[in-house]
This record gives sequence, structure tokens and C-alpha cells, in this order.
Amino acid sequence: MGKTVSVTKGNLAKIKVRLLLDLIPGSDKGELKVDAGDMLGLIESLKRDLGEAFRQPLYTASGEPRPHSFVCLNGRAYGLNDVTNLSLRDGDVVLLVPPVGGG
Repeated sequence: MGKTVSVTKGNLAKIKVRLLLDLIPGSDKGELKVDAGDMLGLIESLKRDLGEAFRQPLYTASGEPRPHSFVCLNGRAYGLNDVTNLSLRDGDVVLLVPPVGGG
């Protein structure tokens, strides 16, 4: 069910990462099973392992989070700038959402 990404920082929790709008290269279900210790480590690992297809919708060319990109951790929304201190636990569900626009 998708690709497994490992993060080797601190104690690792088994979590699910859900991404929208084809942010996961090679994943047909939009979900990854990931071992991660904290949100910052998770995001850095995803940027490294999944590359430009993951990074570009969420971050500017200079590496800043795009305005209106956010993360939901177990249903609670946080801006990408506000997740640096969030710990992860077994069973957590993370949803990464790029800015959505249209008219």
C-alpha cells in the first residue's frame, strides 16, 4: 500500500501519511506507511526520499513553506511552519495538503 519511508531520528512511531493531488511518486493510493519520531524529521525525510514531486507543491524554490499549505495530525490542522515541535506516536495519521485554488 504505497512506499515505506524510514526516518532514523529518535524513537520511531508507525504512522500513516496521506498526501493529496498526486504528491506521492509511484503511489496509487495516496498513502504511505512511515516510521518517524517527529513531524520535522518526517517532512525532511519525505522531501529527501520523494524529491521534487513532493517538495514543489508544498515549498517554494527557496525552501519556504508555500502560503496556505498545511498538515493535519489526527484531524488537527497546523501550518507547515508550526510543526517543528510535534512528536509522533504509533497509529498517528498525517495529512499533507498543498495550497488549493481555483475559481
